[in-house]
Amino acid sequence: MRLSKANYYADIVVYPVIITALAVGEFSSAAAPYHWLVACCLGFVSWTLIEYIIHRFVFHVVPPALQMHLDHHAEPRATIGTPIWLSVAAFAVGGFLPIWSYSGLETASGGLVGLLVGYIWYVVVHHAVHHWRIESTSWLYTAKLRHTTHHYRSDDCNFGVTTGFWDWIFGTALDMRSAKSQQRG
Repeated sequence: MRLSKANYYADIVVYPVIITALAVGEFSSAAAPYHWLVACCLGFVSWTLIEYIIHRFVFHVVPPALQMHLDHHAEPRATIGTPIWLSVAAFAVGGFLPIWSYSGLETASGGLVGLLVGYIWYVVVHHAVHHWRIESTSWLYTAKLRHTTHHYRSDDCNFGVTTGFWDWIFGTALDMRSAKSQQRG
C-alpha cells in the first residue's frame, strides 16, 4: 500500500526503540544473557528465511499482497510498503507470542530482537537498492544486482533481498551477470 513518508520511514524509528527496550530489559535483569543472545542470533537467521518465504509465497501469490507488490515493481522508488501497525501486530502475534508460549519470556525477547534486527536490515537494504547510488565496489552492489534481476529480468527468481542463500538452497537464484551474458550469446 502507498504510505506517507512518515509511515514509510516509521520502521527505522519505532523498531530500534523496541529493540533497545528489550535489550536493556534483558541485560539489566539477567545474570548471564547467553540464552537470550543465542535466541537473538536464531531470530536474525530466521528472519532471512521468513523474508524469502513472504516475498516468494505471499507477495507473489496472495491477491492483496500481490497487488501491492506489483505496484512496487511498477514504481520501485515509490513509498509502497507495510504500515507499521500491521508489521508490529505481525511480529507480536506471529513471532513474540508463539515463542513466549513455547519457550518463555527470555527466549521470546531475544528471538524478537533478532527478528526485528533482521527486518530493519531488510528495510535498509531494500531501500538502498532502490534509492541509493551504489558503487560496484560496495558489498551492497551484490544485493542490488540480485534484486534488480528480480525486478527487471524475472520475478520468478531472487526472492531474497538481504541474502541470496535461500534462493540458492531452493533453486530460485539467477545471477544477473550470467543472465546478461546469455542475452548477448
